[in-house]
This record gives sequence, C-alpha cells and structure tokens, in this order.
Amino acid sequence: MFLLLNGNLTSVYDKRFLVPFYETSPIATVFSGAKAVGRGEAATVFEVAPGIRIFPMLCFEVLLPIWERPHANFIVLLSSDWRFRSGIGQRLLAKFARMRALESSVRLVRVSDVGITGILGAKSGH
Repeated sequence: MFLLLNGNLTSVYDKRFLVPFYETSPIATVFSGAKAVGRGEAATVFEVAPGIRIFPMLCFEVLLPIWERPHANFIVLLSSDWRFRSGIGQRLLAKFARMRALESSVRLVRVSDVGITGILGAKSGH
C-alpha cells in the first residue's frame, strides 16, 4: 500500500501476513499466476494530514489480532474479495474487521473491490 501526497510517494506499507501457499510458496506462483510478495517487517502508520493518521491493513491480515495498538485515527483495510463471490467468505471477513475495530478501539474503514465495504465504529463495531 502506498501513500501519495501532492504527487509524492511519502509512505509505503508492505503486507506483514502472507497467505500460506498463495503468497509464500514459489510453486504457488506457477499455478495462481501470483507474483512473489515480500513480507513487511514493521507496523506502519500513514500521516495523511496533521493529526490524521491511518493504520493500513491488507486483505487476510484482518484474520490476525492486532498485537500492537495502532496510534491512529482509523484502520484502513483494503481487501479483494472476488474469490468469494457472494458466499459466506465476504461476510466472514467483514465480521473479522468488526472484531479488529473493537479490539483496537479504533474506527475501521473496510474497502473491497466486490465485497462488503463500510466504516465500523471503535466502540460498538457498527
């Protein structure tokens, strides 16, 4: 995930949790067409404006608990749910996003290409 401000690259976030056998196995790239993905090492917070900070997450990272409390106003989760079509997978990932908002006490903005998109409150998860 990249942050561009005024046309300049200011921050980069590399996904820290790679999906086993899809993003981590060299043989998986042959069958899925996926490119090799590098693993990020540290949590990143983007400062998009004075006092407005976002904690980025990508796709399946929502399945894992947030080990460090993000010092941010929002968690922004980008997800590609096309694999799930309209099945239970999209709803399940949205429920995990709700849990991440509640456990971190930070509002979560979930953006999906074909799945469930929305803003979840930090207190109620709604």
